Amino acid sequence: MTDTEQYYPHPELKPLTDYPVTLRTRVDLERRICRKTIRALKAAGYELRVHSGDDWETPKKATEDNLMRAMFNLDDAWLMVFMPGEEEREGWVRFVFGNSGWDVMSDYTTNLEDVLKPVNDYADRYS
Repeated sequence: MTDTEQYYPHPELKPLTDYPVTLRTRVDLERRICRKTIRALKAAGYELRVHSGDDWETPKKATEDNLMRAMFNLDDAWLMVFMPGEEEREGWVRFVFGNSGWDVMSDYTTNLEDVLKPVNDYADRYS
């Protein structure tokens, strides 16, 4: 798929109040960690896109909103990391949703360790 092709129109993120009370804290924490991850990687100059494990969910240079909507439409999402203008990925971050919340960022390539340290430190406060 090229960046000019259409992608599945992911639904808006549901308001936290639409979730059962027992799930709100977890979903809120997952969202905060995902946003922090996206912002940290973008601040480091990377282009990001979401992969489902089967197909691309977003084009490169997707907005934070597009990335979040795509990720939260999946149970397991891969945030692929690219250097600007490059076709080959630089790394990835894997997210698995529905566990404790703080552990949503389940794995990543080690070359992203320094960029993701503040996100890991934040998540560790909730473990």
